[in-house]
Amino acid sequence: MSGWIQMNVGVILWTAIFSLPAQAAFIHPGLLHTQQQLDFVKAKVKAQEQPWLSGYEQLCRHPQSSYSYAIKGGYTVVGRGNRQGDNMHKSEFDADCNAAHY
Repeated sequence: MSGWIQMNVGVILWTAIFSLPAQAAFIHPGLLHTQQQLDFVKAKVKAQEQPWLSGYEQLCRHPQSSYSYAIKGGYTVVGRGNRQGDNMHKSEFDADCNAAHY
């Protein structure tokens, strides 16, 4: 490889490596809740006010809100199924969606 090509490859790599953005703090995407709503509930739980505290404790005990929840999915077909009761992975899909939201 010629010196000119090596230099250009080096400059490109140097620029790519050092122009990577710094890791930013996590910003909750909101989904169904605003940051203001999350902060409100957090303050109520911290103050141990009901019904927020018991609701939070119930959420913590729920298996789908666990860090160790194992994703069931990766299905090519998901649906309600037919009249014979074939749910085509609907219950597994619902559990994975709940875990993602919790």
